[in-house]
Amino acid sequence: MSIMIHALSTLKGLIKSKKLHIDHWAFRLHYRATVLILFLSCVLVSTKQYAGEPIKCSSGITQESSLIDTYCFVTTTYIVKKALNLTPSEGAPHPGIYPSQNPEDFRQITYYQWLVFILLIQAIFFYFPHWLWKMWEDGEISSLLERDQKFLPKEEQVKVRDIIVEHLRCKWSKSSSYFGKYLVCELLCLANLFGQIALLDAVFFNEYLYYGFEVLAYFNSSPGSMVSPFLRIFPKVTSCIYRYFGSSGKLESQSFLCVLAVNVINEKIFLLLWFWFVFLAFFTIFMLVFKVALFTISSFRISVLSYRFPSTRRDDLQLVIETGNLSNFLFLYLLGENMNESSFSEVMEYFSTVQRGKIN
Repeated sequence: MSIMIHALSTLKGLIKSKKLHIDHWAFRLHYRATVLILFLSCVLVSTKQYAGEPIKCSSGITQESSLIDTYCFVTTTYIVKKALNLTPSEGAPHPGIYPSQNPEDFRQITYYQWLVFILLIQAIFFYFPHWLWKMWEDGEISSLLERDQKFLPKEEQVKVRDIIVEHLRCKWSKSSSYFGKYLVCELLCLANLFGQIALLDAVFFNEYLYYGFEVLAYFNSSPGSMVSPFLRIFPKVTSCIYRYFGSSGKLESQSFLCVLAVNVINEKIFLLLWFWFVFLAFFTIFMLVFKVALFTISSFRISVLSYRFPSTRRDDLQLVIETGNLSNFLFLYLLGENMNESSFSEVMEYFSTVQRGKIN
């Protein structure tokens, strides 16, 4: 119960807008948007799996129907791979259902027992880089911006400005791991994303990697020309072998037809996740390439700051950037993201004056 309460409080925190941001909004797509999507997917899957009837198997014995449903859900069901493209006239009443006794032809459908836990673990891994960055950042920006300057008297605004400028002056041009730690966290986001895609590919029979492409190709193909990727990965009708001791005391077995209603939801959830992961991968790579250029070319950094903070004089920004390092630039950018433009402009004007005094 305490774990569920903590999960719900975390979900509430993801939905609630924050006043202070200590990272780029592309970073937030990983630990806010993605974690929110995974939590909602987990709720949908668990609702059908534990509150509804995830599986229903045919049985001629009424008093044992619930036992057989539970047995098949726990021991898993299967489909016959070679029968996925067979029709009823070819001996398959449903795609993947065929009277084969060769276990090598079977594809065991085992994942549905673990999907809730997999989604929860994925959410934790997507949140981890943000947690790590919060530990490393250690509230440095929030300590300078505890109060909103817009609602402070002029005298208090000047005091806050002086505190920020003094903080910048003390750390400017000095060696710092601020930038390196942030870069590590962003690279962790990308590595984790590819790791989660690889995990789902392994769970779904090494057929998830191109799942979205195959779904699009299937919808654009003529009927019967290709096997539905939904049926290959998320079959809704499967077989289950129920073994028991008969009246004579000998081991007997019986095959049942099972309907996996939970896969109606699973196929759509994981299709949505596939498209989201692909978008996130391309976007994250694009932003990393952009940041490589940003951190490599000083004139580009000046242009970005000038565009983002148009009220600040360009020559002030140029002086500040040219006398600082990459950690200083990153801290300055994040600081400006959390200040109103006029206050940030005043800080830059005052700090550039301090830096000119140092140079002269």
